[in-house]
Amino acid sequence: MIKLFILTGLSLLNTSLQAQEESPISTLKISNPSHSIGIHIGDILHRQIELVASQPYQLSPNSLPTKGSNNNGIELAEIKVSNSKSGDKTLYKIDLTYQVFAHSTAPTAMQLPIESFAFSGGSAALSINLPVWRFWFAPLVAGTIDIAKQNLQPQQKPTLVDANQHQTRFALFVACLLIAAVGLVYINADKRWLPYMGGAFAQAYRQLKRATKTKANSKNALLHLHEAFNKVYGASLFSTDIDRFIAKHPQYASLKKDIEAFFDSSNKSLFTEQKNDQASYLQQLLTFSKQLRDCERGV
Repeated sequence: MIKLFILTGLSLLNTSLQAQEESPISTLKISNPSHSIGIHIGDILHRQIELVASQPYQLSPNSLPTKGSNNNGIELAEIKVSNSKSGDKTLYKIDLTYQVFAHSTAPTAMQLPIESFAFSGGSAALSINLPVWRFWFAPLVAGTIDIAKQNLQPQQKPTLVDANQHQTRFALFVACLLIAAVGLVYINADKRWLPYMGGAFAQAYRQLKRATKTKANSKNALLHLHEAFNKVYGASLFSTDIDRFIAKHPQYASLKKDIEAFFDSSNKSLFTEQKNDQASYLQQLLTFSKQLRDCERGV
C-alpha cells in the first residue's frame, strides 16, 4: 500500500513538471518598488514584469491595463511594453508606473492592484497575473487639519552672512589684478605712459620695431642704437668706453658682453664691406634693444 502511494505521488509530480515544462507562456522576473513603507500622496511607484511566450502565442494588446485607470486612489500613470525575439520565443518587458492619489489621516495599508496579461494565437486562451503588492501609506500630517494647524511653526528669517571677509578678499584681488596689469603694461608697452617708459633705449626699440616691419637698412638701426647709447652716456660712446659706461650705469652690467659684441659687429657693418643677412641682423638688434630697454626700466 505504501509503495502504491509513493508511485502515485511520483506520477502526479512528474505530470506536474511536464505540464510546467510544456507551458507556452511563463514569468521570468517580477520587480516591485524598493521600499514598501512611508509612501506619501503624489509618490511614483514602478513595477516591471518579464514574460516569455512560445510561438504562436503573442501578448494581446487588448488585455493590457488602461493608462489613467484608478483603483482605490492608485492611478496607472504610464505603461510601456517592449519585446524581443529569440528563436521561437518572444520576451516581453512590461513597465508599469503608478502614482498615489489616496488620502488618509492615519497610516494605512494599501496595494498596487493585480494585473492580468492575456495571450492569444494558440489553441487555448492563456493568461499570467501580476500579483498585488502591498505597502504602507503615510499621511503628510498626522490627524486632522486642526491638529496640523497647531503643529505649524513660526517662520524665521535666514541668518545673515558676514560679507566683510569676502569684501576684503575681493579688494585684495582687485588690487593684485591692477598691480599685475600695470606691471605688464610697464614691461611690454612702448609708449610713455609711466615714468622711465620713454627712455633712450625705449625710443630706439620703437624705431627698430618699425625698421624690422619695413625691412629698412640695418645701418639706420645701428645709428638709432648708437644715438641711444650716447644719450644715456652723455657723450659719444666708443667700445673703449664700455667699462666707464657700466660703472656709471650698473643696471646694464648684465649685458656687458652683449654690448661689446654689438660694438664689434657695428664697427664691421659700418666701416667695412662685410655683408650681413639684413632680416636676421635686424631681428638680433631688435632683441638687443629690448634687453637694453628692460634694463633701463629696471625690470
